[in-house]
Amino acid sequence: MNLSANFGGAKVGAIGAVIVSAYVTYLALVPSELIVLVGQLASVLMGIVSLSILAVLTGQRKERSQTQAVKRDLKQQLQTQAATITAISQQLQQEITHRQQTEERLNSILGNLTDAVWSISAQTGGILYLNPAARSQIERLYGESAAKILDKPNLWLSAIAPQDRKRYKVTQRELRTKGSWDVEYRIVQPNGKVRWLRDRACLICDRDGTPLRIDGTIADITQHKQVEKQLAVETLYDSLTGLPNRDLFVECLEIALVGSRRKRDNLFALLTLDLNRFQTINDSLGHWIGDQLLLQVSDRLKDCIRGGDSAARIGSDRFALLLENIDGQTDAIQAAERLQTELSKPFQLGGQEVFVSARIGIVLSRKARTGRLYDSPDALLRDAIAAMQRAKQLGQWRCDICDLEPPANALGQLQLETELWRAIEKRDLQLFYQPIVALSTGAIQGFEALCRWHHPQRGWISPAEFIPLAEATGAIVPLGEWVLQEACEQMHRWQLQGLLGEETYVNVNLSGKQLARKDIVDLVAKVVARTGLEARRLRLEIVEDAICGSIGETLAKLQQLRSLGVQLAIDDFGVGCSSLSRLHRFPFNILKIDRSFINLLESGNREIVKTIIALGANLGMQVVAEGIETGDRVEQLQQLGCHFGQGYWFSRPVDSEAIAPLLRQAQTRSQAISTIRGNAHLSPGYN
Repeated sequence: MNLSANFGGAKVGAIGAVIVSAYVTYLALVPSELIVLVGQLASVLMGIVSLSILAVLTGQRKERSQTQAVKRDLKQQLQTQAATITAISQQLQQEITHRQQTEERLNSILGNLTDAVWSISAQTGGILYLNPAARSQIERLYGESAAKILDKPNLWLSAIAPQDRKRYKVTQRELRTKGSWDVEYRIVQPNGKVRWLRDRACLICDRDGTPLRIDGTIADITQHKQVEKQLAVETLYDSLTGLPNRDLFVECLEIALVGSRRKRDNLFALLTLDLNRFQTINDSLGHWIGDQLLLQVSDRLKDCIRGGDSAARIGSDRFALLLENIDGQTDAIQAAERLQTELSKPFQLGGQEVFVSARIGIVLSRKARTGRLYDSPDALLRDAIAAMQRAKQLGQWRCDICDLEPPANALGQLQLETELWRAIEKRDLQLFYQPIVALSTGAIQGFEALCRWHHPQRGWISPAEFIPLAEATGAIVPLGEWVLQEACEQMHRWQLQGLLGEETYVNVNLSGKQLARKDIVDLVAKVVARTGLEARRLRLEIVEDAICGSIGETLAKLQQLRSLGVQLAIDDFGVGCSSLSRLHRFPFNILKIDRSFINLLESGNREIVKTIIALGANLGMQVVAEGIETGDRVEQLQQLGCHFGQGYWFSRPVDSEAIAPLLRQAQTRSQAISTIRGNAHLSPGYN
């Protein structure tokens, strides 16, 4: 029997071939359920074909009606199976297309990633997959092919920075227990550059928990680390000077305290300092000059400290230093003295020399009286700043060591303020006078009037303590007015007694707050008129900072004072903010050199003093040196062309009772000094 004619064998064979071909072609892509269904359909079809062949071979003949019925039945079955196969084929094609599209999208995503994506066998370590970026990035980072690096773990490990290798190995060992890793480490490239990488991986297992592969990514995070570092710098470091800021410095103090708690003999010191007249310099010369000054100050601080010490900027013009592992208070004081010496040198700012001074507060980690360790960084800073404020009261170029309980100290300060106001109101203050002499002969040329306060309970109180307090509270205005009145009255009395020479004068200090008064010129004119003192015998000493504010207004007041016949002296020259280019505009006729420069003569540093003396001479000003304490300084000043001076070498400040016999008897320096030193009414020792 013809198989094709009776059973449609060719059609059946063709359909079977298509199914088998599709089955074989898409086996790897078809889901498991579809594979099972296709297999079942193929088995049914092959059974039908086999039955047909068997019927032919046996020669079985049936009745035509039965044959037709069978053919109809087989045809119907074939049509049904064909429809099912067609549906399955369409479903397979859709699944294949979807998978191809998904794979294309996935390859596109992986291909455009800048991070390296990799997959390796968990059993052999062989590479299963690398995205394009993986190959290029690994070759760029390591200078070797990706295949070589991944196939040889030793090459990979050798590129990791030595300090990170141990951590990387530990992370790798934890992969099988934790199932993943996420580690950051540095690698050293063949050119010596260092790059930061973030390596993340996940262990993939089958249903039985057997490891199959490890999938992961590697990202170059060098730029991220740089930004992170910059943010840390901005958060913890001062943007201008690069020094640690207050927050980071407090952390350093906390660490130092922890070390001292563990080891009792681990002693450290905290120094805080701020700059005299910084705000005035900033306002008068400009913020750019102020910033340059702070930069130079920070550089000098860094040069002064040891390797293990720390310096920080904790405020506008306020700095702090942590001195660790010191032997005691002496080490801290010596460090403060080094700082003062370094900061006393001139600063070159905007083409001119500027001099500043610093007040330094010192606090040790253990209180000297009790031996107790401070309990917090804030308490340390509080007391160091309190000591610095007391140093300010002691005068510029000073430091102070804190060993007082803050509440009691604050209460004492408030009490002292109240008592100072009361003393001014009741005129319980005294004037002492320090002679100003001609260096060549020792003859007295004049006096500086200095205020002294004898407290009924505390005794003599240093002017370095109560004068800054008077400045801060505004008491300096009535105090200064009383000093001016009293000094002029005393000079007039001496004048009437015939004790004054033709050119003898008195110097009275005029504070910045007094000079700022609208009626200061009228006040001076009234005092001179009321006391009867010749105006030419009055010299008003004005510190540099007092003339750095409103220059036009200040200049007008000074010119009006000069028109009264009063002489004007610029006091403590060289440590303030006045500009040399503007100095000639002010009507000063006396220049007083600050004692800090006179002290430099001891170390052989004469150039600054020589320059100031020459400047005064060129401007037609009389130059007076302050703080002369040795005969050697007298000789050096004379050699440099300075003709007048004052200081302990000639006399301490003395009261008016000591001055009267001095004026009667002293004609030469030797007579003056012998008379003063033998007098019983000497000042308590404040210059």
